[in-house]
Amino acid sequence: MRRTILAIVVCMICTFAAGQTKAKSAVAPRPARAAQPVVNKQAVAILQQAASLVAQIPVPEKDYDQSRVQLLTELGEEQWHAGDLAGARKSFDEALSQAKLLKLGTNGMQGGSEAAQSVAIARARLGDVAGVLPLLPLFTDVTIDYDETPRRSEVLGKLAEAEAKAGDMKAATATAAKIENESKRTDAWMDIMQAYIRHGDTPSAQVIFDKLTPANKDFGTYLFVNALVDARKFPEAITMASTLHTPKKMEASDWFPPFDARAASQGSIALAQADEGDIAGALLTIAGLPDDDHKFDALSALVKAQRKVGDAAGAERSYSQCFTSRSKYESENHGIDTSHLAMAGRSAALLQGRAGKWTEARKTAEDGVKAKDSLFGRFALDGLVEAYVEAKDYTGALQAAAIGRKEDRARLLYGIARGQSGDVGEAAALSWVSEEATPELKATALIAVAQGVLQRSKGKVTEQSPKAH
Repeated sequence: MRRTILAIVVCMICTFAAGQTKAKSAVAPRPARAAQPVVNKQAVAILQQAASLVAQIPVPEKDYDQSRVQLLTELGEEQWHAGDLAGARKSFDEALSQAKLLKLGTNGMQGGSEAAQSVAIARARLGDVAGVLPLLPLFTDVTIDYDETPRRSEVLGKLAEAEAKAGDMKAATATAAKIENESKRTDAWMDIMQAYIRHGDTPSAQVIFDKLTPANKDFGTYLFVNALVDARKFPEAITMASTLHTPKKMEASDWFPPFDARAASQGSIALAQADEGDIAGALLTIAGLPDDDHKFDALSALVKAQRKVGDAAGAERSYSQCFTSRSKYESENHGIDTSHLAMAGRSAALLQGRAGKWTEARKTAEDGVKAKDSLFGRFALDGLVEAYVEAKDYTGALQAAAIGRKEDRARLLYGIARGQSGDVGEAAALSWVSEEATPELKATALIAVAQGVLQRSKGKVTEQSPKAH
């Protein structure tokens, strides 16, 4: 979880600071086709509206502005999921054309354009082999003074992950073998390992796990546990997490806290137990967690679960324990813990909302927005909006989003539109989306509405077919 959060942090930092050996493997003569998604006519129609709005968005004033490329790429991904493959390809092609026009500077062009790479990665995430292969020559893996930019390997890694998720282990293995960068190749193998577990083949996953180097063993164990949790194999996950050691305490001279694979694994288990309604199991797991963000997140999920079953007293105890744990953590030396700094405000507002303490949640969010000198304070509002969406109070969520900064509005509306459409259908969301001021905001929200429609449709299928994975 910690590594995931760190990745989120990097993405968030990039939004604030704009302007940041080709593989020799033979190309398969007949690339496998990606699985044909089922056409969802409602989602397709909504995405067609979004596409027409994207076409109306003015050309960015800055020649390094990737926002149009990102929006087209997101549109293409959702069109693909909705079964509109022709529309998706058109959006991806337009995104690539726009990406090639951008002037990104040295770092943004090292190993190929990072904007063009974002398009390739999107197609790779979909398992679109035919769409990815022609783009590979645009990228290389570059290492300069120990600074790696493995653009080609990153694209192949996402493709291998998508193939594994789809259950095509043979294709995933072949793709992973083409990855030249050692770190990204290891990541791909661990993705395949997780996919084996989620598809019910733990022995094959164990074979991959046993080949991991000692340096990757702890993180690999954490990923193994996560996959076991996803497969709802809690006893096996708990047993495996118990084999991990607790890292040594930080020295005064250390800058960054070490990754605690044991806490991260136990945190994943506790979160899932709380989501499943296993309050006793979650309490037992949480009791073994150190005071850190994993414990805070697990207790926050527990508060939600306890209130759901009407255990107000238990929820209040968990709420108090949550902030006590956070206070203890912050009183200790943890160096520069960027993941904690990024998520602290958001996590606090979400917890307060889950506990029904809306006055406190709104104050946390408002204080974060007002702290203009804070890099991460504004993300407290995300926690408040998420809490309103969880409570199905979409009016409250929209009112909360209204206090956000202009540059954050699209992100906030995305979460509301997706949640509301997935919960009650698209009609209510479409009514307020139409009132948004700019084509970009409307298009972004419509993409989220379509995603919610797709999630709602899948939810109905899941209810009818409980054995489906």
